[in-house]
Amino acid sequence: MHRYRLLIGLVSMFTMVVELCGQSQYLVVKAEGKAPSEFFIELSLQSGVNIIYSDNVIDKLPPITLQLKGVGVDEILTKVLQNSEVGFKYIDQQIVLYELDPPAIRYTISGVVTDSVSGEPMISAYVFDAISGKGTITNNYGYYSLNLASGPVQLLAGFLGYATKVRVVELKKNEIIHIRLSQSGLLREVIVNSGRNNGRYGAIVPPAERITLADLQSNIHLGGSSDLYRAADFIPGVHTGTDGIGGIHVRGGGNDQNLILMDGVPVYHPNHLLGIVSVFNYQALQQASIYKANFPSRFSGRLSSVMDVRLREGNIHEWGFSGNIATSEIGMMAEGPLVRDKVGILVSGRFFLPGLFMRDLTRYYKTKNGVGGSADLDFFDFNSKINWIIGERDRLYLSMYQGGDRFADQTITDRDEVDKDSGIRIISHEEFNKELNWSNRTAVLRWNHILNDNIFSNLIVSRSAFELQSVDRSEFDYSFPGSNINTLSGFDAKEFKSGIEDFTVRLELDIRPSADHQLTAGWYGINYRFRPKSITINEESKVGDFFLDEGLLDDVFFSSFQVKAFESGLFVEDNWDINPKLKLTSGMHLSGFFVQGVHYLDPQLRLSLDYLPTPKLAFNIGYSRMAQYLHNLTSSSIGLPTDLWVPTTSNVAPALSDQYAISALWKPGKYMSLELSSYIKDMRSLISYQEGASFLLREGLVPSSIVDAANWESKITEGIGEAAGVELEYLYDNKDIQFKWNATWSRSYRQFDEINNGKAYPDRYDRRWSSSFSGQMRLSPRWIIGANWLFGTGLAITLAESKFYNPGSFFPEIGINYSNRNGFRLPSYHRLDLSVNYLLADKSNFNHSLTLNLYNVYNRVNPFYITLVQDPISQDFEFRQFSLFRFLPSFSYRFSFR
Repeated sequence: MHRYRLLIGLVSMFTMVVELCGQSQYLVVKAEGKAPSEFFIELSLQSGVNIIYSDNVIDKLPPITLQLKGVGVDEILTKVLQNSEVGFKYIDQQIVLYELDPPAIRYTISGVVTDSVSGEPMISAYVFDAISGKGTITNNYGYYSLNLASGPVQLLAGFLGYATKVRVVELKKNEIIHIRLSQSGLLREVIVNSGRNNGRYGAIVPPAERITLADLQSNIHLGGSSDLYRAADFIPGVHTGTDGIGGIHVRGGGNDQNLILMDGVPVYHPNHLLGIVSVFNYQALQQASIYKANFPSRFSGRLSSVMDVRLREGNIHEWGFSGNIATSEIGMMAEGPLVRDKVGILVSGRFFLPGLFMRDLTRYYKTKNGVGGSADLDFFDFNSKINWIIGERDRLYLSMYQGGDRFADQTITDRDEVDKDSGIRIISHEEFNKELNWSNRTAVLRWNHILNDNIFSNLIVSRSAFELQSVDRSEFDYSFPGSNINTLSGFDAKEFKSGIEDFTVRLELDIRPSADHQLTAGWYGINYRFRPKSITINEESKVGDFFLDEGLLDDVFFSSFQVKAFESGLFVEDNWDINPKLKLTSGMHLSGFFVQGVHYLDPQLRLSLDYLPTPKLAFNIGYSRMAQYLHNLTSSSIGLPTDLWVPTTSNVAPALSDQYAISALWKPGKYMSLELSSYIKDMRSLISYQEGASFLLREGLVPSSIVDAANWESKITEGIGEAAGVELEYLYDNKDIQFKWNATWSRSYRQFDEINNGKAYPDRYDRRWSSSFSGQMRLSPRWIIGANWLFGTGLAITLAESKFYNPGSFFPEIGINYSNRNGFRLPSYHRLDLSVNYLLADKSNFNHSLTLNLYNVYNRVNPFYITLVQDPISQDFEFRQFSLFRFLPSFSYRFSFR
């Protein structure tokens, strides 16, 4: 009986639902200015669904005009109540009309996060509202902005190594709240997650590799000096050549394919000592971000990487001093307030310590070998910055950098001897001088302004210049006393100059309309000037009885070799948090280059998608197109500063690259992470010297003995390149033990019609396999030990394969047949470095430490290059290997006080 009643009830309910659904599919509504109460009564009768409401609710609705046919009751109500203050819902098969809650009023909290001790803005600090679960990070100038609902807000701000700052506010209007964070060695960083926002602060593939001052101080370096390039060597996909010589190569790219910025200003030759040391004084460094893929839209101009180096701004609260005395260099820095809490200044400088003794040591060595002269090797750099807080919304910076290198070698040979065959006395004087000098100079005026509660602006006016001068001069004088032979004398002087300078105006906007969107937009204009020069003056450089004057040549000939160009661009980027598991970054950079009456226009698309299926696992896929208008022509394998910077011209197209990358990051535990990345990169319109060509040897205009260069466009060839690789990195970071291990497989090829018979060949810095380990362990509060290990397959080189005789010449010559371009490889490179650091004192106002560095502990003889030499007697050829650094101990003493 009960089963029968239950069955009848289910059938009745099903019949009623079907009937209602059937009714709802065939409703016809026609109303013209009808009162809401009358309209809802008719709708209830027609649909068979009871509609409940109160008069004070429907009084908020205007007269209803509507005409619909064959629709359901839900669709009718949705149309009628659209954009009103009334909603509807089903309760026990009846429809209830109710008054909607008023929309929450939203306000914006914005400001700058700074260090409480120095007052410097903090990059990539997090700011988070624990109540709503909304959060963000600061930009490169410490600025943040959060759009939140009115009411209570629990604001948390923090950074690694700093105590979390908590601010509780009742949000009733737009607020500017500047936050000062304090360093803490006792409190761990606290990161708060809400259930709906785990992705924002969980595992996420980092867009860039970041190197901080702490990273540099804890790493092991040649000569006891910390350097950015040495730290970059332990990033997968980044190589710095043999023993650091040759600059930086990222994912199969060349030196000139890296955009290296110092406080937003490009540095064209960021090397000292042929690349062993970078131009960035570690004491003044705040943070360096190295982008290998997924380039932000604000960057353009290079194909392979961006190294965005931010220097410290200077302490506005109190004075402080720091220094480093090492085997290789001495560096000092001072910072402090000119006007307390308002205007701060920072000054730093360093120089090459062995340069103080180089002349005396080399003079002694040459004298011991029976010749005169000396050699000199030196470098210096100097940074200065003024930081002025004008008001709550404005901050002004003025910074300058100047650095230079010098190499000089003078050899003097004097002889007084009698020729054994003729008996004639010969007095000779020979002098050879080589000088190589290069310098970088930058200046930048930067104005940060909070336009309103959602827009932060950064205006930059800057200048950057690089200049090189290389001079080779030789003189000789032969006299024959007691004979009728005339005195012989002569000279030969060769000078090569290369210069590039730019003047830039740039405006960047950081726009944060909501917590889910962060926009970046801007415009820039760059005015370039390129100045190549090569000159040879000798006995043949005469017009009548006069030598041509170099200054005259500068005015008449080399002024026409200068090339001027202008680059301009627009960019926009949107970082969109679609939901807690998906984040899309999309952007466009539109750049134009004007040179020699030709205009190039290049749209560059950037896309990056992050997917976070769990708080411990993240994936990223990205695409980037880059355009490059400046090129670095080199006839050297080690990246000498004598390489020639040249622009895109009417005959030379811009270089383009397309890079596709995919990455995965897994955090299996609290202290460890594992990242796997792969990429494919195509490059087009690359340029290189033709076989046997260089920037010397210019014909025409005047005799080649006088002017040799500038017509570089006739000596180049255009081609393509491709690079691909897979990178694996494991990181463990605990309180007392930190280490990082990575392994990389990669390949990089080039193909030019006029090189290697048009066949593709490995690039010079194609390294098939590479791996590195870097770690440190704290043994006690005062003792820290560290170890680094590097391995890489040998670089690709071109070697001789056979020899032949040329009997057709007056004197039979021996010729050499060479292999295909880069057809051989040097032996693998590897070395182990160790360090021991002892903290002498660690107080709030004074600390100092002593570090012992052991470079290449097991004395590996790594090849720098291999050359073919011929025995002058037997005429046999043999390969000879040259190496740079074997086992090399060094020390450094560091201090800071305030």
